[in-house]
Amino acid sequence: MQKYKTIDDVKMIDLNVIKSKNASLFIFDDASDLFEIKRIFTITRHDEFDYQRGRHAHKKDQQIVTCPYGSIDFLVSDGFNKKSYKLDSPKNAIYIPCYIWTETDYLKKNTVVTVYSSNAYDEQSYIRRYDEFLSIVKGDNSL
Repeated sequence: MQKYKTIDDVKMIDLNVIKSKNASLFIFDDASDLFEIKRIFTITRHDEFDYQRGRHAHKKDQQIVTCPYGSIDFLVSDGFNKKSYKLDSPKNAIYIPCYIWTETDYLKKNTVVTVYSSNAYDEQSYIRRYDEFLSIVKGDNSL
């Protein structure tokens, strides 16, 4: 049995939508079956759209990623397999467990990404080099 999560553990989440007279509300009612949310942050990019972020994995942080405005390509890897998602609607989110490598490509100018995290910021939780990530998930402790 594999010690770490796989891309099969990454989940696309459809948010509930309530339409009112002049607006739509996109609701994620309960994250408690995934994790307790301890940090929320939003990333905006105004001056260009061909922009990359992510390129890391977390040792202990689980996340839910949303794109309430704009569009991103979101690549996930478990070190063995890769899968790509496109987030271009406020009604969708992606759940990312620990030890999943992520890469985010911003596809439109003024794209907004909001992330809900299971932990406060901790630089020690980040794996920022893909070769180190591969070494960890494949069991090579030589790094």
